[in-house]
Amino acid sequence: MFSYLVDAILYERYAKYLMAEIERIELTEVQTDRTRSSVLINDDPCEQKKKPVIIGKGTNPFQSDFTDEQIEVLTTCINEIQLFTTRISPKILKDFFACKLKGVLKSNNNRQLAYLMQSLNLRGFITDEWQSAIARNELVLGKTKDTPLTRTDLSTATDQINMKQPKGWETIDNYIKQLKKG
Repeated sequence: MFSYLVDAILYERYAKYLMAEIERIELTEVQTDRTRSSVLINDDPCEQKKKPVIIGKGTNPFQSDFTDEQIEVLTTCINEIQLFTTRISPKILKDFFACKLKGVLKSNNNRQLAYLMQSLNLRGFITDEWQSAIARNELVLGKTKDTPLTRTDLSTATDQINMKQPKGWETIDNYIKQLKKG
């Protein structure tokens, strides 16, 4: 009989403990719901904080200083080898090197583009960061896709020209020899 009494007391204490646990869990859930419901939701689009423009920085990403005559020679070269899907004018080429094109040019041959730019770089006409300048400013669409060429695309094309020169490389070399470093 005594053991029944002990069991009853233990069960009663255990029941109180369980009731307290249930109450604690319910209270925690209510508090969690309150914190969730107190979150403010703003459907208005937030304004992007604009980065300050540093004067003088990025004004000449290619670090080029072509004369009008050199631009003419390069324009003739580019149009002769049909580097882009459209013929370009000297103004378009100037805007290209200033990264101020009003649109994008579409490449006919990424390896030819890489060869021309790498040749200009090796002769000191443009920076060795030309791949970044083209990619960052989204100046050229790829031949096979209608998305701007990335630095990776241009790096791959440059690696390929180091293994095998692209079609029209002789023409590019002849025109680049006509450029005189001023």
